[in-house]
Amino acid sequence: MCDIIDFRAAEIDFYKEHLDDFLFDIEVTDDQDDPIIIAYTNVELEVDGTVVAELGDGITVLSNVISVLKPDDLAVGEYPYKVITYDAENARRTIIEAKLIIG
Repeated sequence: MCDIIDFRAAEIDFYKEHLDDFLFDIEVTDDQDDPIIIAYTNVELEVDGTVVAELGDGITVLSNVISVLKPDDLAVGEYPYKVITYDAENARRTIIEAKLIIG
């Protein structure tokens, strides 16, 4: 028997007001809601194809929680965004891919 592992990025639309900071936490868990603790070498917040925050510059990681706090001045509108992680082997994994909606 083979278990299928779903590694698709979560689709979590993010709504915020114009000029409000990016401010959110992501708890990384498995499908049983158990914490996944990985030593990330980098985590990136990418908006409209541009990295706007990364580990040590707006992003921190504590245990299995990724926290983002970064100023933002994007114009009102909708933008694709991603949260991308890299582990010790430099394996890249997109954990969120959705829309950023600025009102």
